[in-house]
Parts: sequence; C-alpha cells; structure tokens
Amino acid sequence: MKEDKKTRKKIFGILGTAFFVLFLFLPVPAGLAAAASAHGYGGRAVMMVIGALVFAICWWVGEVVHDWCTALILQLMWVIAAGMDFRLVFAAFSNTTVWLMIGAFSLGAAITGTGLLTRVSLRLMRLFPANYRGQVLAMMTAGTICGPLMPSTTAKVVLGSKLACGSADLMGYGSGTKGRSGLFLAAWTGFDLTAPMFISASFMGYSMVASLPGEYRDVSWIQWFIAMLPWGALIFVSMFFVITLCYRPERKVSFSKKEITAKAEALGPVSKNEKITGVIVIACLIFWILEKATGISAGTVALAGAVLCFAFKVLGSKDLKSLPWGFIIFVGVVLNMGEMFVSTGISDWLTALVGPVMKQIDSPVLVIAMVFLITAAMRFAVASQTATITILTSLFAPIVLAAGISPFLAGLVVYTAVPVWIAYYQNPTYLAALEGMDGTIRHGNTLKAACIYVGAALLVNIINIPYWMMLGYM
Repeated sequence: MKEDKKTRKKIFGILGTAFFVLFLFLPVPAGLAAAASAHGYGGRAVMMVIGALVFAICWWVGEVVHDWCTALILQLMWVIAAGMDFRLVFAAFSNTTVWLMIGAFSLGAAITGTGLLTRVSLRLMRLFPANYRGQVLAMMTAGTICGPLMPSTTAKVVLGSKLACGSADLMGYGSGTKGRSGLFLAAWTGFDLTAPMFISASFMGYSMVASLPGEYRDVSWIQWFIAMLPWGALIFVSMFFVITLCYRPERKVSFSKKEITAKAEALGPVSKNEKITGVIVIACLIFWILEKATGISAGTVALAGAVLCFAFKVLGSKDLKSLPWGFIIFVGVVLNMGEMFVSTGISDWLTALVGPVMKQIDSPVLVIAMVFLITAAMRFAVASQTATITILTSLFAPIVLAAGISPFLAGLVVYTAVPVWIAYYQNPTYLAALEGMDGTIRHGNTLKAACIYVGAALLVNIINIPYWMMLGYM
C-alpha cells in the first residue's frame, strides 16, 4: 500500500511538472490573449497562471505533498513564473473568511473540549423512541440541530459515529450488521450530509462563498438557509427512508432509555465552562442569523466569540496551538482563485468560449445536472473536498452566468455533490467517521447508501429548481 502511494506521488508529481513546462511553450489562444490584454496582462503570463493551476491540481490528486504546501507553491508560481502582484495573489488573507475560520475553529474546540456537544446529542437521543427507527431519527436530528453550531464536520462526524457505535452496542447490533450500519449512516447523514443547509455547518460553506465573484459574495446566514431549506428537508427524509428500509435489522430490538440517561448522567452536572460556551455559541448563532440586520460580519462575530472563549479561560494557549493551521493556510490560499480568474481575464475568456454553447442549453435542469455530475466525477480524482469546492465554484461561475444562473446557486449544487463516498479513498471526513466505529463496520456496508445518495441529491437539486427560480437565482 505504501509503495502504491509512493508510486502515485511520483507519477502525479512528474505529470504536474510536465504540464507546467508544456504551458511554457503552448501557443496562447487568441481569445485568452485579448481577454488578458483587456485586464492589463500579457497572454503568456495568464497562460502561466493556468499552467500553475493544472500543476497544482495534479499534485493535489496525487497528494504529492500536503494540500497547504501545494497551495502555497501554486501562489508562489503565480508570483514568480507568471509575474502576478503578490498582494493580488495573497489577497484572501486580508478578507473575513480566513479570520472567520480561525474564530469558528476556536468555537468548535470549545464546544467539543467542554463536552457540550456530547451532552446536547445524548439529551436529544432521549427524546426519541428506544428502537431502531427512533434512534435513526434521533441520530439524524441530533446531527442536523448541532450542525450550524460547529464548522468542523470532521470533529462532528467522529462524535456522531461514537454515539452511533454506543447506541448499536446498547441495541445488540453486532459488527457488520444492517442495524449497526444503519445507525452509523444516520449519524453520518445528520452530522455531515445535511451540512449544506447551513453556511456555518462547515468551513466549506464559507470557502464556497469566498470563491464566488465579488458581487455574489454578500450572502447572509438566513439567505443561505432559506435557499437550502427544501433541499435539506428532502435529503433528510430521503435518507431516513433509505436507512430504515435498506438497513432494517433482521430482528426488532428495543432498549431501556435508562442506559442513555446513565451516559448523560456520567457527564456530571453542567460545568461552568459548558454554560459559558453555550451562551457564547448561541449569541454567535443569533448574530450570524441577523448579519444583514446588524451589519456585523460573520467573521467579526466568530472572532469575538473566540476571544471571549479565551478571555473566560474556556480555551487556553494549548488550544490555540492545536487549531488546524495547515488547513487554514490551504483555504486562505485557494480562496483567491476566483478573484485571480476575474482579475486576469480568464473568466471572460471562459465565458466567451462556452457562452454560445450554454445559451443553446435552455434547460436549467441540464445545467444543474451538469454541475452536479462533473463535481461528483471530480471527487474520484481529487480527495480534498475544499479544493474541489473552491476550484469548481470558481470555474463554473462564468459558465452558469452565460446560462442565466446565479454563481451562488452553482456553488450550492457543487457543495451538495462534494460529500460523495462511493470510493473508499475519496472522502477523508467519511474515513474519520468510519474510524469512529472502531472497526465494527466496513466501507462495503455503506456502499448501497453511497450510491443512492448520489441519485437522491441530484434528483432533489432538480426538484428544487422551481423554488430557486422563485427566489431569483435563475
């Protein structure tokens, strides 16, 4: 396995480098040269921007080095080889998204570190019937409700799978059984698949918005929620029926809620830090929802919440060190790709190139299906969800505009296709969740649901088209 990974790294490392060298000598398309000139750049320089991006995509696919390291190499290539201005290339680090992520990850660390999320989830489980269908609904509901409170989907799905594992043990569902797999899928659905309903449920929501053209980035929490509420509700219902029908246990089992109560009571009384964290998180959520009314940006709110967590000593210096700084650097770097495409004329060139074709496609169904299926296909090659969502949102923006569709809507459709997990390797978040089941289920146990999700998500996107038309997104 290690040898295969080394070979993969070498192949894609060489391939990416070869593509970049090739772009040094390829003739500049006349349309690209004209678009670049209109923005004050030479055609060859813009070709180098594209060549560096192809290089980076190959390195991301092959996982040649860390994602964040490849991203930094990409930006340095844009500065050194393409002659782009340093301030333009690294401009994303001065916008609110990067700082919002720092604040949001800090809040996430407080929620998990204090045990608040575990307590909330266990209490929700006690509200539902102590049988298979009841606990499936409990897992899905707990994940959906906790979703907007914490942007780290990886942390949430690990917690969710641990809860599912414990619930499966209580109900006597052994390793690899349908019941155990169903409870895992319920947690996976609630803690991950419903995340596109809320911009604050994952850092990828903010990454997607930051990848949009400038005039489309003014998206509030409530605007996002309204746009995705029907989608989330339909996916919730669809996956509930999939899990309860396709993964129905061979025998009916119920258990005493006393055992869940005992787990909750084992946590002890609500601590001071949990109370402080709860108040801060609820306040942040309220301000996120009322962002347009208050005029206070989501990034400012998240940073203020993080500062309060440190000020009240819910978090300490060790927690600051444990934040995923490599990932934050990666996101900060790739967020600026959309702006680079616009500033260098690449977006104008793509629009002129595909615009006439897109105008011939007068069916929004075909456009939405195309965006979804291309994203799902790309996930077989690019394991990084954030790289996929930022690259494709940037690329699809000018293309869908030519078809009269808002880039924001295209970004949402991309987001709904990103969680696919048909291939074992293609979703690191899913692998983290699977690990939380302590080896009691295998990838093959969830493959049926993975295939059904792709079809269901595509169908729900198409069903939502009239609703999105009513909202003015197409």
